[in-house]
Amino acid sequence: MKTILVIEDEELVRTSLSCLLNHLDYETIEATNGSDGLNLSREKNPDLVLCDVNMPGMDGHAVLRNLREDPSTNSIPFIFLTGQGEREDLRRGMNSGADDYLTKPVSLNDLRNAISVRLNRREEIANQYARELHRVEEKLQHLFYFDQITELPNRLYIIDQFRQLLSSGSSDITLFCVTMDRFKRLSGIMEPAQRDLMLSSFAQRLQKCLGKERLLGRISEDEFVVLIPGEKQVAVHCAEQLLHCIRNPVVIEQRQYHLTASIGISIYPSDGNQFDDLFGKAGAAARKAGNEGGNQFVFYSPSDSSSNQDDLVLENELREAIELGELDLYYQPQVDVKTGEILGCEALLRWNHPTRGMIPPMKFIPIAEESGLIVPLGQWALSKACSVAKALNEDRSAHLRMSVNLSPSQFKRPDLVEGLVHILSKSGIDPQDLELEVTESILINNAEAALIRLNELKALGVRLSLDDFGTGYSTFSYLKNFPFDTLKIDRSFIKNIHNDPKSRAIVIAIIQMAKSLNLRIVAEGVETASEFAILFSYDCDEVQGYLFSPALPPKQFAHFLASGCSIPAFMEVASVHRNS
Repeated sequence: MKTILVIEDEELVRTSLSCLLNHLDYETIEATNGSDGLNLSREKNPDLVLCDVNMPGMDGHAVLRNLREDPSTNSIPFIFLTGQGEREDLRRGMNSGADDYLTKPVSLNDLRNAISVRLNRREEIANQYARELHRVEEKLQHLFYFDQITELPNRLYIIDQFRQLLSSGSSDITLFCVTMDRFKRLSGIMEPAQRDLMLSSFAQRLQKCLGKERLLGRISEDEFVVLIPGEKQVAVHCAEQLLHCIRNPVVIEQRQYHLTASIGISIYPSDGNQFDDLFGKAGAAARKAGNEGGNQFVFYSPSDSSSNQDDLVLENELREAIELGELDLYYQPQVDVKTGEILGCEALLRWNHPTRGMIPPMKFIPIAEESGLIVPLGQWALSKACSVAKALNEDRSAHLRMSVNLSPSQFKRPDLVEGLVHILSKSGIDPQDLELEVTESILINNAEAALIRLNELKALGVRLSLDDFGTGYSTFSYLKNFPFDTLKIDRSFIKNIHNDPKSRAIVIAIIQMAKSLNLRIVAEGVETASEFAILFSYDCDEVQGYLFSPALPPKQFAHFLASGCSIPAFMEVASVHRNS
């Protein structure tokens, strides 16, 4: 039953209206003045408001203005009740956003028609919004489950299919990692559109050769995966067929390219029980095939994935560096797109080796994760970042938000929450000033356990961010079911977004969906004014990247923070792009 709020100071009129509304099968709420009516609107959220124009104290115009300024009540249909000869009040009310008016005394038919029209209109708008939200959700689901260049299934979809094969009782599953030989050399001499066309042609050739009964997906830029139920001899025959199909030249813009591939093969269950383990081993075999000249297939053997000597040496040196305190945190600003204000920063690990110099994080972070060193390293980084944030915010009226990454190993540790409580207490940081970033891979294997852990962290008052959104694991359910405050769009979608309509479509869809769920959106890796202009146009909240500043050492960041960040030039560029 629909509920209607009647705001009327004359008791006789108010009672009469309530009787008529009850006769029309509406539930009524009554208010004797504008102030009470405004409070009831916010508390009860009625389906429609009938309000007298002239009342002592807060009149109908003030009630309407307050309702329209409040996001929780601004869509409630509002009908004025006016006396004879109050045309000027009527015109003023309609200009302020009233939906209709009724002249007192009100007849039953007039009341029925006015209310019916407004409620039907509101329902139409709600249905239209629901349809649009559903359309965007379906679009996102497709974008997240399928690669945009080749239209092949992505990693998440392949993992789901692998699990279905296991649950169906398949005893032998062969997994191929197919990589394009000389891909980097070929893509280096091609325009982006030509490279995408080459990848699409390669994928179509693989799909045509494999047929519909074998599952093909794209995992990364030049890595494809094939799942084949069956024993080793079936895999050998299929690999030979693939290599033969790939050899035929591809014609792109009247130029021929001769392609070959390296195929690494792993087998369930002898080489592993999990998809990531099997694909990693197939990838190691594919690299071995490529190093030996390519255009061949190789079955995985344990020697293919053994660490090289330099990695073993680097692991020992990293262990010593952690003990000696040789690592440091650098801080990359996160900037408000509309104002240029620095709202937060991300703490990033850096290792300045005494003899090797700066070692890229992409080199030592994987070693730390594989060796288990990421746990003490992550704990140190979290403690250090909280202490720095506390010091930076001592003299700031608007507190800076400190974002810190949690590795999968940290996230799964049973003592994570206990350790975080200790760090928060020791540093004295306001929990609201700390934002913990997790990647989607953490949520895949055990979503129920991940939800429990995230709620435990949220209960401490810290903020939660979903990092690298859209890179293959993404699914809309994460946004709906997990208590995230922030969504970070991966830099791979931001790069060259002004010239890449596919990436732009993904980013726009992500922003629209995040906005509907009240999530803050941060775009990573913004390097050009053109990229910033697109994000500005589509109401992204914050950005970080080299356009504003790289990650800075502590003292330089403190100086950068003190001097502020002004971006009027970028905003001017953004306005030109938006209006063109």
